[in-house]
Amino acid sequence: MSKPPNNPAGRLLKVVSDLKQIQANIIADEAWADVLGIEVSDTGSLLKGIGATLQLGQDTIEAIKKQNVDQDLYIGHVNQILIAFQKMHLGARIRDTMNNVKQEDIVGLRFCDEQLSRNAPEKTLNENDLKKIHEGIMSLIDEVAKGNIDEYLRQYLLDKLDLLRQAVAMYHISGIKPIENAIHNVLGSTAVDSKLKDKFRASSLSQKVFKFVLGLYITIQCVNNIAQLPESIDKILPISKPAISKIIQTKGVDFENVQDAELEEDIETEKNNKNK
Repeated sequence: MSKPPNNPAGRLLKVVSDLKQIQANIIADEAWADVLGIEVSDTGSLLKGIGATLQLGQDTIEAIKKQNVDQDLYIGHVNQILIAFQKMHLGARIRDTMNNVKQEDIVGLRFCDEQLSRNAPEKTLNENDLKKIHEGIMSLIDEVAKGNIDEYLRQYLLDKLDLLRQAVAMYHISGIKPIENAIHNVLGSTAVDSKLKDKFRASSLSQKVFKFVLGLYITIQCVNNIAQLPESIDKILPISKPAISKIIQTKGVDFENVQDAELEEDIETEKNNKNK
């Protein structure tokens, strides 16, 4: 099994290569839907996916500008691919677009991938972990939607979980950064809303969501063998350090290794200490 691309050029190269292999007479929107794994009838998601693919070109250009290489040579090939995509008509045949993507530009993009993969690699998730994360998010969305919890907290949790869902769904195009941003959004948002923080502490379901997100944070950190929390996040977590330590010790996406009862015990201990 080939390794997932670890930079924007590699992800763009994967899309271009997949589109090149699509049967030439297939309509462009169907071809893009097939490559991106999106229903062709879901126009909004399809256009978002195409937009994210075009953004890969811009991200590649910005990343290459930071490298000690012939800027014009590398960036010129990426620009030619972007121009071909920008001129495409989704109702036309895919070959009308891909005929404008020259082989020398694909080779140039491959050089960009090699350069960034070696000198500016991003963290990656394997397919198994990605599947577990998606399943966990969807399970929590269903549980929160049906749960007997404060309505303000329910909407907050659903909004944050959907933010994570969208980031995970776009991982193969946008990479890990949107997932990291979504995680930081969840972990950091309670710091500016004391009422929300209290609601978190009072709800076992919100603690379950938070534990999942924190486990996801640790999973991503463990990609680079960094199993620790930065002090800035540690200060705002609505669960105690002993519970955090137990989560960190799992070092992966086996989120259920830390039982909810342990979290609830930590919460109850904190409440009792405050009442003394």
